[in-house]
Amino acid sequence: MNKTLLPILLIGLWLSGCSTVNVQKDHAKLQEESLVRTGYPIAWQHTAEEQAQTNAMVDELLQDGVTREEAIRISLLNNQQLQAAFQSLGISRADVVQAGLYTNPSLGALFRIPTKEGSGTGIELDLLFRISDLWNVPLQRKVAEIEVFRTTQLVIQEILHTAATARDAFDELLLQQAMDEFLSRNIALFQTTIEELQVRFHAGLVNDLDIYLAENVLFDGQVDQARIQSSLITARARIVETLGLDPLQLSKIKIIGDLEKMPLQTLSPEQGWEFALDHRTDLQLNRLQILQTRRLLDWQKAQIFGDVGLGGNYTRELDKEKSIGPLFVLQIPIFNQNQGGIARAEFQLRQAQQHLKATELTAKQEIQSLLGELTFHETHAQLFRDKMLVAQQNALSYVERFYSTMQLNSIFLIEARRRILSTQRGYFQALRAYRQTESMLQVALGGQFPR
Repeated sequence: MNKTLLPILLIGLWLSGCSTVNVQKDHAKLQEESLVRTGYPIAWQHTAEEQAQTNAMVDELLQDGVTREEAIRISLLNNQQLQAAFQSLGISRADVVQAGLYTNPSLGALFRIPTKEGSGTGIELDLLFRISDLWNVPLQRKVAEIEVFRTTQLVIQEILHTAATARDAFDELLLQQAMDEFLSRNIALFQTTIEELQVRFHAGLVNDLDIYLAENVLFDGQVDQARIQSSLITARARIVETLGLDPLQLSKIKIIGDLEKMPLQTLSPEQGWEFALDHRTDLQLNRLQILQTRRLLDWQKAQIFGDVGLGGNYTRELDKEKSIGPLFVLQIPIFNQNQGGIARAEFQLRQAQQHLKATELTAKQEIQSLLGELTFHETHAQLFRDKMLVAQQNALSYVERFYSTMQLNSIFLIEARRRILSTQRGYFQALRAYRQTESMLQVALGGQFPR
């Protein structure tokens, strides 16, 4: 071997052993992806100082109430499940460093001591380097790098899921609050109606049945309100968990928002699919799986000769004769040529290619279905708001006018108010369904579609 080449090789191998685990670039990549896909930053809390900084930002966002956007931002900064997912990326990066390390050289020693005649000790020393690492380690590192990319996509998926969960938890709390406030107003109206009926009853203008019917509607409303207040407690607990807050901070959560604000957008299935091709995480994972199996196939082909070793041998015989020479170890691929490993990798490659095609078909169907659902919920909500509620309010105004002049009895008034209550509940639920479908669509697309 060239006298200058050996020191360079040894220095290179030594430097590879000095590699450290650095996740700064991976963090920067996640930060960029989060801003593009959700519009909000993340915080990877490595140290107690970073944890304190995050806590300060969260406390500031909690002041003066939390909007929908602030809830999403807090969850991306502070959700503990997301923080745990970040650590998996550090684990994958550590695996890359480990995969790039060369095998330590092995030193073997044999001492021969005479049993009868002769003197001295025979010594044999073998120093062996695994030179097959020169082509195997780069392949191993490439495979490990693909795993980092795969883990990155999984973490991005967790980021999208966290943002969607925060949106959903916020909207659920907003819905329950709106329902509770609306029911409180209507229960007060029914109580007023019963009081008016009792006055008329004593005046002989209505009978017992009118009061019984009004009381039944009032009791139904009170039962509904008790159920909604229970759901309200559950919704508040869920949003606290999603935002990564202490349950004792439940009372500090005050949300601010308008349930009726629907961020409508026009998006065709073709536009959605074009966006999803570049952003949907399961498609990215399938492409990475194809690339990984190709590199695994290259690695399996490199295993035909097994471990190849190169080193030196020093021998001192019992008669003190000394010798030194090179040492070369090579497996002869007569019986085992790694046929099974190569064939397995080839089948895995074809399997990964088929999985990608199947995932593409599923993604197209999902996006088209969600876009159809979104259009339905939008139309449904607008029908409730612009048609049904208007008609019910007109009917109530008519009944109230003629009820006040004694031309209609209380049954018409009770029924008209009950119908408004039912229609308003349907309107809120239609809005909630729209928001849920919108969140599901963002996850299906792989991020928020540019407006």
